Amino acid sequence: GFELQGRFEKVPGKSVTTHQGAVITTGIAGEPTVEVDYTKTCELSYLIDDQPVDLEAGAAVGNDKVDFVSSGKSRIFTFDSGFSLKVTLRSWRGDCLLNVYLCIPEAVGNNEKIVGIFGSPDGDKLNDFTDRSGKDLGTATKTTKRESHEHCVSTWCIPQASQNLFFEPVANDACTVPFDEAFERSVVNADKAIKDACGGVEACIMDTVAADGDIDEGLRTLEDEEEDPEPLLPTDPIVPPVDPVAPNPFNAPPKEKTATKTCQAPVAANVKCP
Repeated sequence: GFELQGRFEKVPGKSVTTHQGAVITTGIAGEPTVEVDYTKTCELSYLIDDQPVDLEAGAAVGNDKVDFVSSGKSRIFTFDSGFSLKVTLRSWRGDCLLNVYLCIPEAVGNNEKIVGIFGSPDGDKLNDFTDRSGKDLGTATKTTKRESHEHCVSTWCIPQASQNLFFEPVANDACTVPFDEAFERSVVNADKAIKDACGGVEACIMDTVAADGDIDEGLRTLEDEEEDPEPLLPTDPIVPPVDPVAPNPFNAPPKEKTATKTCQAPVAANVKCP
């Protein structure tokens, strides 16, 4: 069936992680598995059914069941089944990070049980904390960041390489890393000037604190969110969508995003936690 996995890595010397790769399989016969990563020099790389394809150099995807479009910093894959995956690469403090947007077809969202770190596609944000079976834990409005972190690593980390969709699975040692309160305290106790400049938006405050007080980094996060408020539909023209930051249930700035409209609410499955 359909599955989306993400890869997060800890920023050296920081209590934060960044999103460094994504891989999707729609589960539809003939549609390829698509993996997007970036190199140490911040260049996007792609694997189609585990085969490297230099899409940045204009190479063809090599599968007529998925289309690829490059638009500015955005790269968009649209599958015949209606699934759409968009990624954007952003520079951050001398490194890079990946933002990921997912759109699922309405028929899939209505007829299949989909669970994951981004919740379910039923439009109800209050039932998004579930176990792997989809059982609502009833903690969406009551969960602290520590509890969110523990829920993420205990429920959504990928324990075995055989379950990992990435071509080169990495060690999941981070799944046992304890919660670090230092970053949360830094966000809560951020200078008033930072909170005012960010307009109280937590994502902006978090990114500013993670960047050692560089407000420009936080403001870039706000700009990313405001680029285009109209999300992507499977039948719409291919244009880069931007939606609000997706839930970030672990101890890190919310670097990952999803975009949806009638194609249902933000959703992902089996995301690899820090």
